[in-house]
Amino acid sequence: TEVDGEGRCAVLLVDEQDKVALVRLTLQGQLDYLAMTDPAVAAQAGRMAWEAFQFLGKEYHWGGSKSAACGLSPIDYDVVQVLTGTKPAADLNPMQIEVVKKARAWKLPLYSPYVGGQRPVEVVIATEDHEVAQWPVREESAEKVKLSVVLIGAKDSGKSTTAGRLIHALGDIPDNQIRKFKQLAEKYGQSGSEWAWVMDRLKQERERGCSIRTGLWNLRTAKRDIDLLDSPGHRCFIKNMGVGASLADVAVLIVSAKHGEFEDGFQKGGTKEERLPGMTREELVLARSL
Repeated sequence: TEVDGEGRCAVLLVDEQDKVALVRLTLQGQLDYLAMTDPAVAAQAGRMAWEAFQFLGKEYHWGGSKSAACGLSPIDYDVVQVLTGTKPAADLNPMQIEVVKKARAWKLPLYSPYVGGQRPVEVVIATEDHEVAQWPVREESAEKVKLSVVLIGAKDSGKSTTAGRLIHALGDIPDNQIRKFKQLAEKYGQSGSEWAWVMDRLKQERERGCSIRTGLWNLRTAKRDIDLLDSPGHRCFIKNMGVGASLADVAVLIVSAKHGEFEDGFQKGGTKEERLPGMTREELVLARSL
């Protein structure tokens, strides 16, 4: 089987009498014939193929929806219809809505032909503008209690920003360093990211606007020597989050209070609901297991 951009599945079928029929079977069960030796054979075979798709999807609990040929298609036809404006987004399930969001953010190349508007310019930070902050060199203190704290939470919940503000509030970063980060962030269209850049030191992290590896900063208070860990919240880097959580004594959960983001973070998900579990819930489970 091969599914094209219009959500149609081209199926080559051969019957017991070696009569070959090539039909296009739409995901809604409609048929049109490209080439055939016997129209009756083609129609019957097409109907049987669609029934087989639905039966196998139910029998083996395929995660894909009907509009993605029960998981056989890399493209969801319902998502394509929403992107092209021929179908309302209200008809989609939560997992499909997430795909629409990512497609409109130009994060899914397969859906790029169906996304309206102009593709945003990719951010590339010049090497000479890549500057990182360093924590002050301190002597070991046997009197202070050592503590490792990791910040966990979903992407864009504010972990790196919170860490940057905390570090600045404790006097480890001067004001002129934050002002320079602010100028560079505005220069590259990342306005408001200056606090996150304190912990996001990799060039790729600043260009993508998300943490990739677990950041580290040593803090000192009156009684404690604290290693502050900033874990990534993106689903693609959940392994790196696990590394940070395994090194910590205490986890601090950062939750977005923005309407929609809070609910998405705690959704249960699963095959039955046809959606992924929220990252807030995922990171809580992982942190508890570690």
